[in-house]
Amino acid sequence: MKLIYKLLSVVVAALVLFASCKKDEDRSVLTLPKGAATKLTASSTSLVLTEANAKDTVVTFTWPAVNYGYNALATYTLEFSLPADTFKKANKVLVGANVLKQQFSGADFNQIALLLGMTPAVQGTIWARLRSDLKTDKDANSNVPSSFSDTIKITVTPYSTKPVPKYPVPDDLFIVGSATDGEWNNPVPVPNQQFTKLDDNTFGIIVHLTGGQEYVFLPKNGDWGHKYNVTSNTDPALKHGGPFAPDAGDKNIPGPDATGNYKIIVDFVAGTYTVTPFDVSTIPANLFIIGDATAGGWTNPVPAATQQFTKVGLSTFQITVGLTSGGGKGYLLIPVNGSWDHKYAVADGKNAAYKAGGPFTTDSGDNIPPPDESGSYKITVSFVNNTYTVSK
Repeated sequence: MKLIYKLLSVVVAALVLFASCKKDEDRSVLTLPKGAATKLTASSTSLVLTEANAKDTVVTFTWPAVNYGYNALATYTLEFSLPADTFKKANKVLVGANVLKQQFSGADFNQIALLLGMTPAVQGTIWARLRSDLKTDKDANSNVPSSFSDTIKITVTPYSTKPVPKYPVPDDLFIVGSATDGEWNNPVPVPNQQFTKLDDNTFGIIVHLTGGQEYVFLPKNGDWGHKYNVTSNTDPALKHGGPFAPDAGDKNIPGPDATGNYKIIVDFVAGTYTVTPFDVSTIPANLFIIGDATAGGWTNPVPAATQQFTKVGLSTFQITVGLTSGGGKGYLLIPVNGSWDHKYAVADGKNAAYKAGGPFTTDSGDNIPPPDESGSYKITVSFVNNTYTVSK
């Protein structure tokens, strides 16, 4: 009889345990949010961003936790988009797991606006929404689809982060003077005495200079109407660089003491120039393009008549060539036709920015990605700062 009671006790305990587990299981059933998963709120929906409020908190986003039916580990991401893009190329800011607030400084939100393509000093609209993703206990993505909040509109006026040049930047820059091979003849021989524009405010050139002579910079070849020079040329440090000014009297820039090849960088933001010796043996005598984005494919040697660059000056090469887009295609630059010993590539072939140009690497890196649209393109390669540009 005692055995029967013991067995009944075990059965009852098992039933109680089962019922308890069943209740726990019921409480843990996932409920997918319907409609807007939660309501996103912004402390301000009208932002005028300036350098003065760059370090201040200009907007704070808050939201209640998304209800999944149980105490879920949800990871939140704020997404920002221009209205025309409708979040197809959203700027995404990962907030974190179970965090219900995110603050942005003026500088941070200004960066979001500029990356979305907004124009500085022009008022525009940004859409903002919150994405919620359910995580497992191992912090891996679950199979639960992302949930999104309602979308709010924010009026934003961003500011430019580009440096302000000390002097107006010319479209072109040339060097002329007794220190140059062209001496004081104006117009000067191009491209040997024409600078390469390295960015919005900086020019660079590799040029041969005669020691103990002088020169100035010209914004327009063949025109003496304007020039860039120095206010005084008695300081010997000016042979290696220093401040310059537009139309600063009759003092020419003193050249270096020794004859040789030099790199000159002219910076219109700082209003300074630098002069350093340069070993031109580091610049190849020739340059070729190879790859399945070109008509010659990866066959090496390439057809020189159509895939060899023209050397324009001591440090610059140019070519106009057909490029084919898509299909994982790419290309490289090689200094010796028929040889794989050396190449010029890019650090990351998946970076879309390299389709239009950028810095190149030597004997390392990935194939250069072609533009999105097949066609004829002009490629300019500068060894002043090891960069290339691609333009249609």
